[in-house]
Amino acid sequence: MNRTSNTTAIRQSAAAAVLAAGCLGLFGLMGAAQAAGMDMGSGHDHHQMMMQGEHAGHAMHEMHAVRASGVVKAIDAASGKITIEHEPIAELNWPAMTMRFTCRDMSMMEGVKAGDKVNFTFTQEGRLSVLQSIER
Repeated sequence: MNRTSNTTAIRQSAAAAVLAAGCLGLFGLMGAAQAAGMDMGSGHDHHQMMMQGEHAGHAMHEMHAVRASGVVKAIDAASGKITIEHEPIAELNWPAMTMRFTCRDMSMMEGVKAGDKVNFTFTQEGRLSVLQSIER
């Protein structure tokens, strides 16, 4: 190997190593975010805010029922989802926003309709905000 081809080979190896390290770092960050329960692109406002660091203590609140109040915007019984425009949730340091919650027991939704002012509890289970109770 002559000096020029040796220098080119070293540069190519270094570039490949930098590229590989960058990819591993990116995948490591994505894996850590997913392990912490963060959604990497669900389109939900609260998940986007978490990715921006607004919800640093989010993982600590998993499986702890959080109380909130708001106005029902939509109910999708077929997919087991309810959309609520909730007031700020001080316990989680969340501002007022509109979120979709998973409802595993649709019987608790009897009599609840869009436009109703509600008090509710929910838990965070990974990427899901799961409704635990709701009262009009």
